Amino acid sequence: MYKFIIDEFSGDYEKAEVCIPCVQIVAEEMEDPEDNRVYGIFSVFNYNLNGDILECVSGGVYPGVIHVKKDLENGGYVFTKAEIVEDGTNYTESAKKIFGDHYDDFEKLSADDKAGEETRAQIIANYVAANDLKISAYQDYGWDPVTLPEENIDSFYSILD
Repeated sequence: MYKFIIDEFSGDYEKAEVCIPCVQIVAEEMEDPEDNRVYGIFSVFNYNLNGDILECVSGGVYPGVIHVKKDLENGGYVFTKAEIVEDGTNYTESAKKIFGDHYDDFEKLSADDKAGEETRAQIIANYVAANDLKISAYQDYGWDPVTLPEENIDSFYSILD
């Protein structure tokens, strides 16, 4: 899923040294092998390395649903398309249409900035550990650096493929 998110959304931004996607899952509907759905808030963050700090230079947030098809031949999944909530005045209407019965859960997750930043920090920490990098923090422009937590290998966020 991470590769799909990078391929699908990072092209909107100038390249940086590292692109790390962040996924916050709202719900999964995995009953139909031809069209499984992962509802969530999908983000991409592009970073340049400055010492031991990843400095965010660009990125964006894409709430919506990613359609997934079971690959019976290889035992994995194929990510087929993404439906993303519209910006501006159509935001709420399109979010309700895309998330359907999961809209209230999406709204709760979307409103929880602290949980979003904790997820982002954990994903970065797991990326750093998986790639044996000497990075201690990440930083958004105009903000203080955020110290990374310990790697959490029990979390599905540790697998970045």
